[in-house]
Amino acid sequence: MTDRTKRLSDATEGTRGHTPGPWTFECGDHSHRYVHVTDADDRTVHYKYASAGPNEAARDEANGRLIAAAPELLEALQKCRALFSEIKGDFTDPREECREGWAIIDTAIAKATASPDTEGRGE
Repeated sequence: MTDRTKRLSDATEGTRGHTPGPWTFECGDHSHRYVHVTDADDRTVHYKYASAGPNEAARDEANGRLIAAAPELLEALQKCRALFSEIKGDFTDPREECREGWAIIDTAIAKATASPDTEGRGE
């Protein structure tokens, strides 16, 4: 393992209070509408009876897919943050869109981990 790989791996250590990924997604058919997200051991992470209408069912399915992707999305953001921190340092970029981007990343990580550790960065 290279130093960089170890640092990127360390970026996600200690932030997992959730069920480890990967998570999988399943959606029931028209006779039995549900959204079911499970972990690698087939334990339920999220289960919801889907709404009755066609628009609501499509939204429920999209939400289920997003929920199932959550562990990988969080890990990707954390590794991206660690990598760019190593490259850029303190993220003092004069471009507004860069500052806004870092703020969005920091907010998403803090929301997912319930951790204030990333507050204030990117601004």
